[in-house]
Amino acid sequence: MRQIKAIVSREVGAFFHSAMAPVVLVGFLVTVGLFFTLYINSYSEMSLVALQSPRAGNYVNLAEGIFRPLVSNTVFFLIFLVPALAMRLFAPEFRSGRYDLLASWPVSDQTWVLGKWLSGLFSLLVMILCASAYIGVVWFLGSPEPGPALSAILGETLLAGMLLAWGLLASSMFSHQVVAFFLAFLWSIFLLIIGSLERFLPGVLGFAAREMSALSHYERFSRGVIDS
Repeated sequence: MRQIKAIVSREVGAFFHSAMAPVVLVGFLVTVGLFFTLYINSYSEMSLVALQSPRAGNYVNLAEGIFRPLVSNTVFFLIFLVPALAMRLFAPEFRSGRYDLLASWPVSDQTWVLGKWLSGLFSLLVMILCASAYIGVVWFLGSPEPGPALSAILGETLLAGMLLAWGLLASSMFSHQVVAFFLAFLWSIFLLIIGSLERFLPGVLGFAAREMSALSHYERFSRGVIDS
């Protein structure tokens, strides 16, 4: 545990002290903020329509109007963000030759992999929690149900951890960060769009495509359903 903690501290410190961290964090928060503003305005318009039409009022709620579309669109930013974060975990060690020195230390490969993954997950979690401040604004102005929002954030965190694991694999296979980023990016795209092929594939192949789809699993969380 002490070794994993040292690896996580080293990697997280290196990331947040680099020029990459503020650029990625600010860009992520600004983009999510633009979508948040868009959905707030759309929800406001729907609320005005609901006041004029009582029947439409049954379909207006914060979870469907703000939380679910906001977090769902954030997922697509993770396709670019996670590979960029993962490409620097192992590839620079191979390219600079530092890995030969690291391999001589009394630390197992499993410890290195787990420590690197946890450091990346911690960095992503900080970004997700910072973006969750927009949801906190809704809580300050209204009284939404906490379940759907917390479920969506949990699903987004699990999805980010899964994409990070594949990005870590790509980073450990190539010494060039750009190649690792491109491979992780392509695989992330594949995991998100393969579910759309379900209706074109017969029987078991369609079932496999649905189960491999990251979006089909994440959708349940975005609806407020925690399903393992």
